[in-house]
Amino acid sequence: MPPLLLLCVEALGVGFLVLSAYYILHVLFATLRMRWKCDVPMVSGGLPLFGQALTLATHTPWDVMQTWYENKGSPVRFTVFNKQMVVIADPADLKSVWQTNLKAYSKDRDFAYGPFLPLLGSGLVTSEGELWKKQRLMVSCVFRVEILDEIVGMAKRAVDRLCTTLDQYKGTGNPIDIEVHFRNLTLQVIGEALLSMSHEEADRVFPELYLPIMEEANRRVLQPWRKFLPTPTNWAFERRVKELNKYIIGLLRARRDKRAQEVASSGKVAPDRRVDILDRILDQLGDDWGPEQETQLCYEFKTFVLAGHETSAAMLCWSLYELTQNPEILKKVRAEATAIGLQKGPVDDLALDDHVRNKGALEYTVSVLKEALRKYSVVPAVTRTAMEDTELGGYRIPKDTTIVLLMQLTHRLDKHWPEPDTFRPERFSAPLPDAYQFVPFIGGPRNCLGQHLALLEARVVLAQLAAEYKFTPVHKDAGAKHPWLVPICPANGMLMYVE
Repeated sequence: MPPLLLLCVEALGVGFLVLSAYYILHVLFATLRMRWKCDVPMVSGGLPLFGQALTLATHTPWDVMQTWYENKGSPVRFTVFNKQMVVIADPADLKSVWQTNLKAYSKDRDFAYGPFLPLLGSGLVTSEGELWKKQRLMVSCVFRVEILDEIVGMAKRAVDRLCTTLDQYKGTGNPIDIEVHFRNLTLQVIGEALLSMSHEEADRVFPELYLPIMEEANRRVLQPWRKFLPTPTNWAFERRVKELNKYIIGLLRARRDKRAQEVASSGKVAPDRRVDILDRILDQLGDDWGPEQETQLCYEFKTFVLAGHETSAAMLCWSLYELTQNPEILKKVRAEATAIGLQKGPVDDLALDDHVRNKGALEYTVSVLKEALRKYSVVPAVTRTAMEDTELGGYRIPKDTTIVLLMQLTHRLDKHWPEPDTFRPERFSAPLPDAYQFVPFIGGPRNCLGQHLALLEARVVLAQLAAEYKFTPVHKDAGAKHPWLVPICPANGMLMYVE
């Protein structure tokens, strides 16, 4: 080997060793610093440098963290590579992070949301500071009573379309994967609410572009190296993201032009059509918006689609499954539907909306939905990062610590939820003593703006299906949860016989 080349190889080797030593020392000192400054009980075991990374990657991570917490009986601390993490579950601790000491924490954008950033960008879920305040104010105005006035009718039309499909399976002995159809239904509703999109258009666009992006993003959560591989899957992922962005921006521009034409011809926007969420947002923006606002709106609408259908579909899926396992609960839901004449076919939307929203109809059905959200915790955990040295639950929390808010365990704490494995909608028959003991939609100022929309939609869908059909799971393990997909969905779909 030529002397110069040999020298270069030796230099590279020395450089590699130096960098490796620096990294190891950096991790070591960071870990020691955290251990010295943080007095939360430490999880035993783990590997040098890796910490508990392999344990979490090879098991269901939120189940592992729940076991750690339950074994200690208190918040617990562990490491993943050089990142220190603390698991909390007590409602008082959740309230501290989400509300009373909100300024001490920020969203852990890259760690928690990294795989989903191509979809979410700087939308409401991931944004911080002034941008978040501005977007939150704009969107909260949109989700007021006016838009909720129309959700019941949208949900009724969507469930009627699903009933048409179910009738083709009824009594045939051929099962239907109800999980897939719930996902399509909730996409139809959010597409109509957001963009006045027809159900045919929603059925075409979302399965073709949006859902494959979500599937790959979910795979990257526990396999982050996937995004660096030059594979056809990654090329398809990037292509679909670009196509989805192009499609949404095209809709935004078309609506802007349509509104301008309407004003020019009649003096007002939407003289003869329904005003949707996009119209209400554009009303606030006015006519002066360009590429920057266009990109931000694209992020917001992708966020709406993500938040507006995933949790709702999972909630419906688990609720229907529990009705198949609990005949007495099913009878009560059917009775509620019968009491207001909820059945297949056209109804008076205003009368149905009045029953559901003003006269307390379907309240037990809502309790069923909430109990499904509690038992299955479709969003099992979220994370925050400590922006300063602080205190949480009597423990010292150093700056840069990642806080895992384990809602799955919050919803199973014996002191609040006796016999947590038992499905008991009556738990929600009266107001809860502590709002933070039930947090499927997060808590505090950053809670989910669409939670009322989701529960309005879902109660109509679940009640009508319960009244019209008898469902029977095909597999005995239909209630098994997927080990890592979020929102938590069935491990193998939800195949049902329909009668």
